[in-house]
Amino acid sequence: MTGQQKRPPRLRAGGRRLWDAVTTRWELDQHEAELLEQAARTLDLVDRLTRETEQQPLLVDGKPNPLLAEVRHQRIVLGRLLAQLRIPDDRGQRPQHRSARGTYPQQLRRVQ
Repeated sequence: MTGQQKRPPRLRAGGRRLWDAVTTRWELDQHEAELLEQAARTLDLVDRLTRETEQQPLLVDGKPNPLLAEVRHQRIVLGRLLAQLRIPDDRGQRPQHRSARGTYPQQLRRVQ
C-alpha cells in the first residue's frame, strides 16, 4: 500500500496524531496497522483518563485515586504496543528485537 493508510474511525486527537505520524512515513503490513490502531486507541484512553484525573482529588478516602493506577497501567500498555511496532528512528534503524519467541523478517517500508 502506498501513501497514507486510511485512519480508523472514531480516533480522538492524540490517536489521530499518532496514526498520521506513523502512516505518513511508513508503509504498514496488516498486523502492524492493527498494532498501531490499538496503540492509537490506548493513547486516546490515556488522554481521557488523564483529563479525568485532573478534575478529581488525588486521594479518595485517604488512598490514591484508582484512576491514577489506571493511567499508569494504560501507559505501560501503550509503551508495549509501541515497542511491538518497532518504529524505525530517523535513520531508519529499528529498535532491537528482544523477543524470545522469534523474530519477524518483515521491515517497515518508507512511504513513496
